[in-house]
Amino acid sequence: MKTNRANYRRVKRIEWWLIAILCLATALLLSNQIGANSARLSNKTAHFIFDPLLKLFSNLTEDDYTNFHFFFRKCGHVLVHAAVAFSLLRALWYTFGKKTPAVFLALLFAFCIALFDEIVQINAPGRAWEVKDIGYNVVGSIIGICLSGITI
Repeated sequence: MKTNRANYRRVKRIEWWLIAILCLATALLLSNQIGANSARLSNKTAHFIFDPLLKLFSNLTEDDYTNFHFFFRKCGHVLVHAAVAFSLLRALWYTFGKKTPAVFLALLFAFCIALFDEIVQINAPGRAWEVKDIGYNVVGSIIGICLSGITI
Protein backbone atom coordinates (compact mmCIF):
# COMPACT_ATOMS: atom_id res chain seq x y z
CA MET A 1 0.00 0.00 0.00
CA LYS A 2 2.79 2.43 0.89
CA THR A 3 4.58 1.60 -2.35
CA ASN A 4 1.53 2.57 -4.39
CA ARG A 5 1.21 5.87 -2.51
CA ALA A 6 4.93 6.58 -2.95
CA ASN A 7 4.75 5.78 -6.67
CA TYR A 8 1.67 7.98 -7.04
CA ARG A 9 3.44 10.91 -5.35
CA ARG A 10 6.56 10.39 -7.47
CA VAL A 11 4.55 10.39 -10.70
CA LYS A 12 2.55 13.45 -9.61
CA ARG A 13 5.75 15.26 -8.61
CA ILE A 14 7.26 14.66 -12.06
CA GLU A 15 4.03 15.61 -13.84
CA TRP A 16 3.66 18.89 -11.94
CA TRP A 17 7.33 19.85 -12.37
CA LEU A 18 6.97 19.31 -16.12
CA ILE A 19 3.79 21.40 -16.18
CA ALA A 20 5.46 24.14 -14.10
CA ILE A 21 8.45 24.22 -16.46
CA LEU A 22 6.12 24.37 -19.48
CA CYS A 23 4.13 27.26 -17.93
CA LEU A 24 7.33 29.12 -17.04
CA ALA A 25 8.76 28.61 -20.53
CA THR A 26 5.52 29.93 -22.03
CA ALA A 27 5.63 33.02 -19.80
CA LEU A 28 9.26 33.73 -20.72
CA LEU A 29 8.67 33.15 -24.44
CA LEU A 30 5.74 35.56 -24.41
CA SER A 31 7.67 38.22 -22.50
CA ASN A 32 10.72 37.88 -24.75
CA GLN A 33 8.75 38.45 -27.96
CA ILE A 34 9.66 41.38 -30.16
CA GLY A 35 7.22 44.23 -29.56
CA ALA A 36 5.62 44.02 -33.02
CA ASN A 37 5.05 40.26 -32.68
CA SER A 38 3.57 40.67 -29.21
CA ALA A 39 1.23 43.42 -30.41
CA ARG A 40 0.18 41.37 -33.45
CA LEU A 41 -0.57 38.30 -31.33
CA SER A 42 -2.56 40.17 -28.70
CA ASN A 43 -4.38 42.23 -31.34
CA LYS A 44 -5.37 39.11 -33.28
CA THR A 45 -6.57 37.32 -30.16
CA ALA A 46 -8.41 40.37 -28.79
CA HIS A 47 -10.17 40.88 -32.13
CA PHE A 48 -11.20 37.21 -32.09
CA ILE A 49 -13.06 37.91 -28.84
CA PHE A 50 -14.16 41.50 -29.53
CA ASP A 51 -15.54 41.09 -33.07
CA PRO A 52 -18.50 38.88 -32.02
CA LEU A 53 -19.27 41.42 -29.29
CA LEU A 54 -19.25 44.14 -31.94
CA LYS A 55 -21.95 42.24 -33.84
CA LEU A 56 -24.06 41.94 -30.70
CA PHE A 57 -23.52 45.52 -29.55
CA SER A 58 -23.31 47.74 -32.63
CA ASN A 59 -22.74 50.87 -30.55
CA LEU A 60 -19.20 49.77 -29.57
CA THR A 61 -16.51 52.15 -30.81
CA GLU A 62 -12.79 52.03 -31.59
CA ASP A 63 -12.17 53.51 -28.12
CA ASP A 64 -14.06 50.57 -26.65
CA TYR A 65 -11.77 48.21 -28.54
CA THR A 66 -8.68 50.10 -27.33
CA ASN A 67 -9.87 49.78 -23.73
CA PHE A 68 -10.77 46.12 -24.25
CA HIS A 69 -7.36 45.39 -25.79
CA PHE A 70 -5.57 47.03 -22.84
CA PHE A 71 -7.71 45.02 -20.40
CA PHE A 72 -7.09 41.86 -22.43
CA ARG A 73 -3.30 42.33 -22.32
CA LYS A 74 -3.30 42.86 -18.55
CA CYS A 75 -5.52 39.79 -18.08
CA GLY A 76 -2.87 37.92 -20.05
CA HIS A 77 -0.28 38.86 -17.43
CA VAL A 78 -2.55 37.67 -14.65
CA LEU A 79 -3.53 34.40 -16.33
CA VAL A 80 -0.02 33.38 -17.37
CA HIS A 81 1.41 34.03 -13.91
CA ALA A 82 -1.56 32.35 -12.23
CA ALA A 83 -0.79 29.22 -14.27
CA VAL A 84 2.92 29.40 -13.37
CA ALA A 85 2.20 29.80 -9.65
CA PHE A 86 -0.58 27.17 -9.63
CA SER A 87 1.66 24.53 -11.19
CA LEU A 88 4.66 25.60 -9.11
CA LEU A 89 2.79 25.13 -5.84
CA ARG A 90 1.56 21.73 -7.01
CA ALA A 91 5.10 20.67 -7.91
CA LEU A 92 6.47 21.88 -4.57
CA TRP A 93 3.58 20.28 -2.68
CA TYR A 94 4.29 16.86 -4.20
CA THR A 95 8.01 17.40 -3.60
CA PHE A 96 7.82 18.40 0.07
CA GLY A 97 4.53 16.86 1.10
CA LYS A 98 1.93 18.69 3.15
CA LYS A 99 4.36 21.16 4.59
CA THR A 100 3.99 24.90 4.91
CA PRO A 101 7.37 25.63 3.24
CA ALA A 102 5.87 24.59 -0.11
CA VAL A 103 3.49 27.57 -0.01
CA PHE A 104 6.21 30.01 1.05
CA LEU A 105 8.63 28.69 -1.55
CA ALA A 106 5.93 28.92 -4.22
CA LEU A 107 5.24 32.55 -3.22
CA LEU A 108 8.94 33.40 -3.24
CA PHE A 109 9.57 31.73 -6.61
CA ALA A 110 6.41 33.22 -8.13
CA PHE A 111 7.39 36.75 -7.05
CA CYS A 112 10.91 36.27 -8.43
CA ILE A 113 9.49 34.97 -11.71
CA ALA A 114 7.04 37.90 -11.88
CA LEU A 115 9.94 40.34 -11.54
CA PHE A 116 12.25 38.42 -13.87
CA ASP A 117 9.52 38.21 -16.52
CA GLU A 118 9.41 42.00 -16.77
CA ILE A 119 13.20 42.40 -16.63
CA VAL A 120 13.50 40.07 -19.64
CA GLN A 121 11.55 42.64 -21.66
CA ILE A 122 14.35 45.19 -21.30
CA ASN A 123 16.32 43.35 -24.00
CA ALA A 124 13.34 42.58 -26.27
CA PRO A 125 13.17 45.09 -29.16
CA GLY A 126 10.03 47.19 -29.05
CA ARG A 127 9.18 46.09 -25.51
CA ALA A 128 9.45 47.91 -22.20
CA TRP A 129 9.09 46.74 -18.65
CA GLU A 130 6.67 48.46 -16.35
CA VAL A 131 6.31 48.38 -12.60
CA LYS A 132 2.52 48.08 -13.04
CA ASP A 133 3.03 44.91 -15.07
CA ILE A 134 5.07 43.44 -12.23
CA GLY A 135 2.02 44.13 -10.07
CA TYR A 136 -0.26 42.32 -12.53
CA ASN A 137 2.18 39.38 -12.55
CA VAL A 138 2.23 39.26 -8.75
CA VAL A 139 -1.59 39.43 -8.55
CA GLY A 140 -1.75 36.52 -10.99
CA SER A 141 0.78 34.60 -8.91
CA ILE A 142 -1.24 35.11 -5.73
CA ILE A 143 -4.44 34.01 -7.49
CA GLY A 144 -2.69 30.89 -8.83
CA ILE A 145 -1.31 29.98 -5.41
CA CYS A 146 -4.69 30.50 -3.75
CA LEU A 147 -6.48 28.37 -6.35
CA SER A 148 -3.82 25.67 -6.12
CA GLY A 149 -3.96 25.70 -2.33
CA ILE A 150 -7.74 25.38 -2.35
CA THR A 151 -7.68 22.38 -4.66
CA ILE A 152 -4.89 20.39 -3.01
